[in-house]
Amino acid sequence: ASVGSLPEPLGAAVRACALPSLPHEAVGSIIALLLAFRTGQAYDRFWEGRQLWDGVYSATRALVRLTSATARASGQAAGEGEGAAGESAALIVGLTAAYPYALKQHLRGERDVRELLEAATAASGGAAGGGARAGGRAGE
Repeated sequence: ASVGSLPEPLGAAVRACALPSLPHEAVGSIIALLLAFRTGQAYDRFWEGRQLWDGVYSATRALVRLTSATARASGQAAGEGEGAAGESAALIVGLTAAYPYALKQHLRGERDVRELLEAATAASGGAAGGGARAGGRAGE
C-alpha cells in the first residue's frame, strides 16, 4: 500500500523524518503572547505621548488666550487701543506658537529655523487682531 500518492518505501522515509508537533505549538503560543504584550506596550507608549502632546497644545492655547486678553485689557486701560501692548502680545504669541514646532524638532533631532519662523510669523500676524491661534498642530 502507499501513503497518499507516494510509494510505500518513500512514505516510510517521510514518516521517519517527521517532527513532533508539540514544540511548534508551544513556540507558536509563546510568540503569540509576546506579540500581544508588545502590541499593548506600543499602544500604551503612543497614548502617553498623545496625552503629553495634548497638554503642550492646551498650554500654548491657554497662554495665547491669556496674552491676548491681558494685552487687550492693558491697552484699553492705557487708552491706546492695541499699540505697544499689542506689539508685545504679538511677539509673545509668535514665540508661543513656535514652541510646539521647536519641541517637535528637538524630539526628532531636527533643526529647521524656517519652520519656526513661519509658525511665529503666522501666529503673531493673527494675534494683533485678537484671533490668535496657538501654533496649530506641529505633529501633523
